[in-house]
Amino acid sequence: MAADEAQLRQEADTSILDSSTQSVQYYAQSFHPQSGNVHLYPISAFTRHAKPETMYRVQTGCGRSAILTGDHNLWVLRDGNLTLIETADARTTDYLPLPQQLLAGRSMETLGTLEGLAGKRLFADAQEATLPLAPHRSGPPLIDTLNRGLIPNEPAALSTLLNDLGITSDTPLPEFWPRLPLALIAHLLQCWYDDVATVEPNGSIALADISEPQASHLAYALLSLGIWCQIRRFWELPSGGEHTGRWSYRVDLTGGAALYRFRETIGFSDPSKRQALEEQLPTAEMLDSEPVPIRGDQLRLLRLQLALPLDEVATQSGVPAVTIGLIESGQVEPKHGTLFSLLRVLQQAADAQHPGETWWAAWQTLSNLSQLRWTSVLAAEPVAYHDPYVYDLSVPGVETFLGGMGGFFVHNTFTIAHLIEQVQRPTLVMAHNKTLAAQLYSEFKEFFPNNSVEYFVSYYDYYQPEAYVPQHDLFIEKDSSINDEINRLRLAATQALFSREDVIIIASVSAIYGLGSPEDYGRVVINLKRGEVRKRDKILRHLIDIHYERNDYDLKRGTFRVRGDTLEVIPAYEEAVYRVEFWGDDIERITEVDSLTGEIIREHVALDIYPAKHFITPEDKLLDAIASIEAELQERLAELRANEKLLEAQRLEQRTMYDLEMLREIGHCSGVENYSRHLSQRPPGSTPWTLLDYFPDNFLMVIDESHMTLPQVRGMFNGDRARKETLVEYGFRLPSALDNRPLKFDEFMEHIHQTIYVSATPSVYEREHSDKIVQQVIRPTGVVDPVIILRPSKGQVDDLLGEINKRIKKGERVLVTTLTKRMSEDLADYLADMGVKVHYLHSEIQTIERVEILRELRLGIYDVVVGINLLREGLDLPEVSLVAILDADKEGFLRSDSALIQTIGRAARHVEGTVIMYADRITDSMQRALDETDRRRAVQEAHNKAHGIEPYSISKAVKDLTDRVRVAEAKEEYQANSLATAPRDELVRMMEELTQQMRTAAQSLEFERAALLRDQINDLRVVLEADDTRPEWEKIREQQVKESRGRSRKGVKYET
Repeated sequence: MAADEAQLRQEADTSILDSSTQSVQYYAQSFHPQSGNVHLYPISAFTRHAKPETMYRVQTGCGRSAILTGDHNLWVLRDGNLTLIETADARTTDYLPLPQQLLAGRSMETLGTLEGLAGKRLFADAQEATLPLAPHRSGPPLIDTLNRGLIPNEPAALSTLLNDLGITSDTPLPEFWPRLPLALIAHLLQCWYDDVATVEPNGSIALADISEPQASHLAYALLSLGIWCQIRRFWELPSGGEHTGRWSYRVDLTGGAALYRFRETIGFSDPSKRQALEEQLPTAEMLDSEPVPIRGDQLRLLRLQLALPLDEVATQSGVPAVTIGLIESGQVEPKHGTLFSLLRVLQQAADAQHPGETWWAAWQTLSNLSQLRWTSVLAAEPVAYHDPYVYDLSVPGVETFLGGMGGFFVHNTFTIAHLIEQVQRPTLVMAHNKTLAAQLYSEFKEFFPNNSVEYFVSYYDYYQPEAYVPQHDLFIEKDSSINDEINRLRLAATQALFSREDVIIIASVSAIYGLGSPEDYGRVVINLKRGEVRKRDKILRHLIDIHYERNDYDLKRGTFRVRGDTLEVIPAYEEAVYRVEFWGDDIERITEVDSLTGEIIREHVALDIYPAKHFITPEDKLLDAIASIEAELQERLAELRANEKLLEAQRLEQRTMYDLEMLREIGHCSGVENYSRHLSQRPPGSTPWTLLDYFPDNFLMVIDESHMTLPQVRGMFNGDRARKETLVEYGFRLPSALDNRPLKFDEFMEHIHQTIYVSATPSVYEREHSDKIVQQVIRPTGVVDPVIILRPSKGQVDDLLGEINKRIKKGERVLVTTLTKRMSEDLADYLADMGVKVHYLHSEIQTIERVEILRELRLGIYDVVVGINLLREGLDLPEVSLVAILDADKEGFLRSDSALIQTIGRAARHVEGTVIMYADRITDSMQRALDETDRRRAVQEAHNKAHGIEPYSISKAVKDLTDRVRVAEAKEEYQANSLATAPRDELVRMMEELTQQMRTAAQSLEFERAALLRDQINDLRVVLEADDTRPEWEKIREQQVKESRGRSRKGVKYET
């Protein structure tokens, strides 16, 4: 595949070759960082761009290496946690992932991504062979013939061919070796090993004195047979008095697993070497293979949570108790086989005890890590790089691929980040509900780990707007419950827009509602710099002006405290404590400290403190606003009295004068947003300030599920206007309250510079206003749209129960959609009575709980979720293989063609996705949905067939979609049945161990883990107290003795 310049797409300094322009679909061997699975994923694009000033060579402990840019990404195992880092941040304590075996499909290819990439090879699978991708070098006619695919398929013929080509141990593997069947690759390698390999006395097989390309090709070829090798590099000085030397490479096979695999697949034809190998196999079994660098305390915690004694685990796993103890204490790292045995024992115990989703998530993490090999980072150092370009692959869905000399996994975020990266502009992604926004927020945090990805939705857990019903003379006071965590995220979003450019904000339609003036918000930011002269008292007054509260005892978000010359503040949008130390009027030091331990995290040269509320009015504007409100009040009172509306006038005067008094005294009042026009000094009827005004003019807008989001935006203004007109008419609000409103649709469109509409069922508006429409029908996984089955409504519930039981047996999940809330609840109750793990989902369930229910569905806590209109747009549930639509023939909003297509799409993540429509007739909407699904499915199947794609289900980590959104997660009741039978001294020992682990976790700033351990300690304490049958006075006496000992002086030795 030579890169034809006509096929290249140029964006900035990047040349892009889309895979769609090629006749062959290429694949990269990739690993999924969340599941740990290794698969072949389709490559969507090859890229070439100008090299940066500095390139880095990453070298591993097993001898592999790769040259990468400093901002390239690597998934590494750091302190037992899988972490995405930049190349320049790699540490020698990090571990890089490698596959257990090179996956081979119909053929393997040596990929040179674009012209000029010859020699920088990557490996992938392709439907047909075109070797190599970079332009051919001129060579013998026989080589050209081989490149056209004429390769012998018998070992004898291959041996003759190799001799004819002059290929010996002194030349690299032939270019065509990836095209060979595995049996012939094994024969080719046997020729090499018979010729020059040696069986060492230490139980290893060595192939020495080879070049770097030979070592790399050999490592890949061995990996294709599932054989793990180590690469060593030596500097050799030539004989004869020359002053220059060269690097020489050596490939070693060590460990019992590698040598046994070598014997089974390659072996020696030389009898003496075969005998030497047999003699060394017992020695090789004793050699330690590459370990899994997990944290032993994670394994220990899993065991303690199940109350499993160490001896019992040792007996069941066959691993000595001493070895388990060394692993749990972190003194040794387990081999793959050892870790597998221990995890299997824990899994069997957990199946009986049902420890809860937190335990299973921790167990799954360790299981995922055991599926890969891990090699330590030896160095990540700047290196000379003479090629003017760097090259990359784009692998949608995972963005990892196997590359480098010898091969290890590297990460690239080209495709997902491509659009935002190329436009280099802040981006707003709008969704039509909080659940979808939370999912998008979680996914974008993974896609853009180094960007500022923020979340902006309504901060009300509950909101009842003030309203008046004239028919019943009923006034409904405003009632709301504000979620402090979501409020913090809203403040973090606006703060990021003022302080960074790489901002991506995921928002609901809350983005079009009134917000404080961005100009005033930015004017009152407190800028502090180390070494500058600032009056401390003036800074304190400034903090109060921007709505921070002084609290010298309980420091929390949005508060500050003063201790002598030290000011400590927690910004309203962060969790960290910032300490500003003064020396007189000089700012001597600015540090970020841990709120729990007081430990210094880092030092800062400067600190910007943004307001604690969005509605900020400088003092000069506030005085003008109060005068303006008073003038409007007098004008409105005169109008009401002239119309003999004395009650309304008296009501309005009383309410407004109270608000004005609050504004004068504290600068804020309840319902201050109703005076936003005066506070921001806008003319009547003008467009309100919203989140869109905090973005620069050229920001990028992405409207997800546009067929739902745009109608919401269009309808918000009218509903708000009707309610407020009644309040104004009856004297509850001034007419200026009408200007505290959401944007009108035309105002919303005026704010937008460039828009991308995303929808599987776009409406007429999107089609008419789009310059270009792109159909994304093909999925990277090859999964096609689900099969749709029509069944009669009679007996639909009993038939559905049978289908559910089939899916449960296969470990799959089911979604069921009904027409009413009552029906969803009744159906859920019926299924529960039938023994099905089920939950219903509708609008009366709080936002955070909805996300939790869907998360628990994926985890298997529920097998079925019954819903109405929430099981539609954007929900990504890969475990769902069946979607059942009850009463599909009831024409209406919930059974329109777009609603049906969206619901059908929930089964399109699973390779066995199926949709069952229960109906007695086929409506027009059903027919349109069926036709569209059949059309899409035909295109997908044709693409898969043309490119030889084997569909596989999406692999996606099960995680809390709202990690930063939820304030707290309800804890599952602790299963103490197994603890109740444990000896008391064992429970005491477990509690002491957990206490020590909790303190260690807190010192390591792992507060979530510390909180989990604290809860487990409390549960153990409950079990101990329940088991304690002593009289109450005896317990109190023991506690008093402990306290008195705690007060006694310790560490003082008295001589007698």
